[in-house]
Amino acid sequence: MSEGPVNIPFNMMDEMFMHLDTPPHPLLVHLEVRVDGSLDEERLRGAVLAAIAHHPLARARLAPWRSDAKTYVWHVDDDVQLDPVRSMAAPEDESLDDLRSEIYSRAVTLYESPPFRVALVHDPGGDYVMLAANHAACDGIGALRLLQSVGRAYAGIADPTVDVDPAEAHRLALPAPEEGRGMGDRLDRARLNLRQLAQVRSRQEKVKAKDGSPEPGYCKYTMALPVAPLVASPLRRRLNATVNDVLLAAIHRSIAEWNRQQGGGKGRISVGIPVNARPEEWRYEFVGNLITNETVSTLDKQRETPESCLAAVAGWTEAVKRRGSGPAMTAQARGWPGRVSQRRAVTPVIRVMAGFASVTAALTNLGAIKPDWVASDAFAVREMWFSPPAFGSDLGIGAISVADTLHLGLCYVPALFSRDAAGEFAGLLRKELDALSAS
Repeated sequence: MSEGPVNIPFNMMDEMFMHLDTPPHPLLVHLEVRVDGSLDEERLRGAVLAAIAHHPLARARLAPWRSDAKTYVWHVDDDVQLDPVRSMAAPEDESLDDLRSEIYSRAVTLYESPPFRVALVHDPGGDYVMLAANHAACDGIGALRLLQSVGRAYAGIADPTVDVDPAEAHRLALPAPEEGRGMGDRLDRARLNLRQLAQVRSRQEKVKAKDGSPEPGYCKYTMALPVAPLVASPLRRRLNATVNDVLLAAIHRSIAEWNRQQGGGKGRISVGIPVNARPEEWRYEFVGNLITNETVSTLDKQRETPESCLAAVAGWTEAVKRRGSGPAMTAQARGWPGRVSQRRAVTPVIRVMAGFASVTAALTNLGAIKPDWVASDAFAVREMWFSPPAFGSDLGIGAISVADTLHLGLCYVPALFSRDAAGEFAGLLRKELDALSAS
């Protein structure tokens, strides 16, 4: 830990997520791990406190602000104000997804540290450690790194971390001044911008609701499937697409078919994807927000077949990769205009504008977890589950792979689906993934 308290300015994404966080719909990152056997609560509590010591923003809280302040500030102490750990038994008479829905519908305050909570869920088949982190404090990669530190501390093994000052992290992630100045890069950016403008003219679809109820909070629905068919997909290889492209294409086609069944339209479907903006040398390090947001859109004609949809998605993501995160990170570095007091006064307006600018759905893929992620039988990982918050789009889908299994987590507002309707949508998603794997 540091010697004495320090203050760290919010970056632009920290503040945006703070504005969008509300008690009825808290903006939380959901990440959990299931291990072999049973975990001891006190030992886990000690591991959480040890993990916090490695990551300054994991023990941060929102500092009081002056009316003339330009930015919000994280106040980082050596100690935390709240005990973040609680334990419970897995429900016997209801789905574990119901418990997930309850846990991830509880707001996590920023006014007291730490900005996350941990639930230890005892289950005869192996305990779960469920991390709920306020998105203002970290993104999905940050949550993954924090939970890795918890596992390593529980196992009593080394946990080397990157030496990055959180106050300097955003600046260090900026591209070099000369990067992206070539004519080819400028043409790539111009083509992508024109493509985005052309598709914006088409009306964007929302996921059609079925049997939902207007309640606060979020609901969770989880599903698992083998990852090997997606990797081996002949269509994916033929189009030089990634597994993430396959997931995106399946989501686009699932939403299109779902909306057709509900009597919806055939407009543009847009799926938001966060892009990890950390430098390559510490790509999976640093607890905090270092991401940009991209949108992958398709039109009705592009979704006619699995092949045409995957080709459209892969072309879009390839264009995004060529452009890189430099322009978005540079824009973030400029920060928010005005003073904190002015922005706070218009928080409701910011939320409304964010709702209007929202996408059809969101996908966050944390990728494949390496076998040595913790590398100890004391914290032997069997499963991992993840989902992003579903602000604006009403539906967020998270993906994470462990060994040979892809775990998908759906996060949706109760007004969108009943539990049975969520299962129907998940069935469509599985069907589309099977079709893309077999093609």
